[in-house]
Amino acid sequence: MVALLLGARTALCQFPAPATPAPTAPAAPYEIRSIQRIVKHRVDVDNSWKDNAPCVEADVRLTTDTEKNHPYVKAYFYNHKKAVIQKFDAPARGSDDYQNYASIPDYFKAKEYYKACFPITARASEAKDKWAHVIIVIGEGKQAVAQIYPNDDISQYDFGEKSFATFKTNGASASPFSSPFPPGLPSRSTGNTQ
Repeated sequence: MVALLLGARTALCQFPAPATPAPTAPAAPYEIRSIQRIVKHRVDVDNSWKDNAPCVEADVRLTTDTEKNHPYVKAYFYNHKKAVIQKFDAPARGSDDYQNYASIPDYFKAKEYYKACFPITARASEAKDKWAHVIIVIGEGKQAVAQIYPNDDISQYDFGEKSFATFKTNGASASPFSSPFPPGLPSRSTGNTQ
């Protein structure tokens, strides 16, 4: 019996070591912590101030110091057909108190979050071509990070930095009319299988 156990232990120890993963490119030193839809007290929209303006706001940062510490932050607004309807090459200036107006700074301090605000303009709000998603991009040169809001498969959208940006593919978001149950399970409303 002891010989049998020792033999099994020896056999277990003879498995080959797991393969080491292939080296990967270093992660981009940028982060988008969150993207949300908000209303700003006052925002610069097309060179004029607009009160109580709907916006998309992103919390962005550098995770480490970079050569210049001056990344670009861009936004691409898309309609339901995934066509670009508006692009911003920089965030707008805005205020939450009508006294202090700010945008992202010229120089980013590493590990400090900054709010990038992009107004939802009349053009992006028109019923015939209303915005459905926005992609926020932060980067310098040919290194960038991109994130989509609300969640969708970002690889289905075209934007200038797509060929080199790092982004997480979240998968298509569920339709509000689709069942939350996997196929073959009874639906909550009818009890029938799908």
